[in-house]
Amino acid sequence: MIGEDHSYGPEFQNINCYSSTNLVEWTFVGALLSQESSGDLGPNRAVERPKVIHNSKTGNYVLWMHIDDSSYNEAKVGVATGSTVCGQYHYLGSWQPLGYQSRGMTLYQELDGTTYLMSEDVSSISLISGLFEFGYYSNSFLFQYPITSNLSRVLLSIPFCPDGCFFSD
Repeated sequence: MIGEDHSYGPEFQNINCYSSTNLVEWTFVGALLSQESSGDLGPNRAVERPKVIHNSKTGNYVLWMHIDDSSYNEAKVGVATGSTVCGQYHYLGSWQPLGYQSRGMTLYQELDGTTYLMSEDVSSISLISGLFEFGYYSNSFLFQYPITSNLSRVLLSIPFCPDGCFFSD
């Protein structure tokens, strides 16, 4: 399990990895990303809702997260990569996907490796969905599909699959 470390308050300290053999007892494995002296991972920053996917083409793991200032005015996604799921990750940066704010977001990966980012922009009440290119870590999407609807908050937690089944995040 990948999760946020809030041991010393609400600001970002670490994104951690834990393991369990029974889903009741958990063991700390290590920190994937830790607080830095400045920048997106600096003090008084929000680094939240981490999600990890595996890119079978590169062999890397890709960590996506929400990045913000302490007042939640930036609304960005951040990306880091690592060679093992619970090892150290290298932070690559943050941005607003396709120029839209990103508050809530999720990833969905099909069995063939096709991966989608779904990100909510509450200011325009829209859900932005994009298909990733090869590396799974850029703002360059093969397509984009904005959905403008009050249902965008609900849709974020319902990724789809091509044969009609639905999964909740």
